[in-house]
Amino acid sequence: MRWLQGAVALASLSFAFPAFSANNEALQLLERMSQASHTLNYEGTFVYLLGGHVESVRIVHGVDAKGEHERLVTLSGKSREVIRDNDEVKCFIPDDRIVQVDKAGRNLALSMIKTPELERITQLYRIEVRGHERVAGREATHVAVVPRDHFRYGRSYWIDDEAGLMLRADMVDEHGKLVEQMMFTSISLLDSIPKKSLVPENSVKDFIVVKPADTQTQTGDIEGATWEASALPPGFELELLRHLTLKGRPGPVEHHIYSDGLASVSVFVEPPSNHEREFIGHSRIGAVNAYARRAGESRVVVVGEVPALTVEHIADAMRPRVVEPKP
Repeated sequence: MRWLQGAVALASLSFAFPAFSANNEALQLLERMSQASHTLNYEGTFVYLLGGHVESVRIVHGVDAKGEHERLVTLSGKSREVIRDNDEVKCFIPDDRIVQVDKAGRNLALSMIKTPELERITQLYRIEVRGHERVAGREATHVAVVPRDHFRYGRSYWIDDEAGLMLRADMVDEHGKLVEQMMFTSISLLDSIPKKSLVPENSVKDFIVVKPADTQTQTGDIEGATWEASALPPGFELELLRHLTLKGRPGPVEHHIYSDGLASVSVFVEPPSNHEREFIGHSRIGAVNAYARRAGESRVVVVGEVPALTVEHIADAMRPRVVEPKP
């Protein structure tokens, strides 16, 4: 399912930024990259590397009067297909006869290919041009996004000199080790995308449709929370709050997403459970660190593409929210 997370993230990127005037060449390149990915028609193949596992994926991206449309299909490994029409995302899993349907804006998946929010990250990361290379047969400029502390990973982007598209993205951990990579092996810019190129191979009517089972969604509003973070690492802010109804849980799970404008961290506060073998402590898969602890009768689980230090810091900061009585 890890590739599916990355694919959904790619299919649900938000490239709408406030007006930003940058004199710095690196910032201008990042801004151009975000605009190009949002507005151009293209198709190509990229490889996605995570923890030594490699997937090859075909992507078609089109823009027309009705908005943005995208199709991603795995070319290796287990069969997957992701279709995006504006803010609706369908993830087909043919082997299981399942299609997962969700809103792109709600899918704040933890991914290296999330485009930075430029105005937020300049105080948290150094942004610099580091030379030029060829990627997928095209000339590209390497822009590095280097964290100023130990709470986040570094990113690098290789941006097409002609079109401004991102051709490669690397994520490195706090030790400088490559932990995740997305890189185009071929890409073509097109005047338009034929509609048939964006049609899924499978039909929804032949699949079991799975939709999110959340009971409530609130974006950036702590008022609906019963838990809160007493102290967050510098730059991290609440992006989304919702309550999820999950199979096997006796009550709603409170889900917070915190972001610094580039890195995102999910916090799940689970109600008391009779499960005796639930995960407690640290865990890591590739770029993703997780940390879980008991908090009274509840369990707090924090997951993100950030260092282990960060997920533990946030987990330890989670406290039941005390609401002052109104006068």
